[in-house]
Amino acid sequence: MNDDITNVTVHGLYHLGDGASLGFFAGQDYTNTRGGTFYGLEGGLETGAFAAEGYVSVYDNTESSTVLGVSGAYKFNQSVSAIADISFAKVASESYTRLSAGAEYQIVDGPSIYAEIGNIDGGNQDGRFIGLGVNLDFGVDRGTTFGRRSIWETAKLAF
Repeated sequence: MNDDITNVTVHGLYHLGDGASLGFFAGQDYTNTRGGTFYGLEGGLETGAFAAEGYVSVYDNTESSTVLGVSGAYKFNQSVSAIADISFAKVASESYTRLSAGAEYQIVDGPSIYAEIGNIDGGNQDGRFIGLGVNLDFGVDRGTTFGRRSIWETAKLAF
């Protein structure tokens, strides 16, 4: 794929208590040649060393796409966590699965950095990947509650 990928997502969320959140999100995905608007529901739970979130989204594009995903993290200490993610996408008549695992390091009172390895399987393609990134959480109390939402996360091979 030689396209530049752009994603813009807005989340609205409600904290049910110290560890549970519900939310709605909407956004747009673009490449040089195609794009679409999406919306969905998300929920998350943090309890002790464990955190999990799940979401479902529908895309308003020519491919009639949907995405369902679940992710989790387990904190070994204040700085180091194991992370995992699985998501499923249906794009037109093709199905895609993304599975990844990795680690995250939280810098004290700052951003976190992560590394992950995984596989995106879909259609007649199989794509292994390595991901490196930085997360910067902001907001009151627990900060940003939910992760990235984009069809490109699960179905990169489709485009």
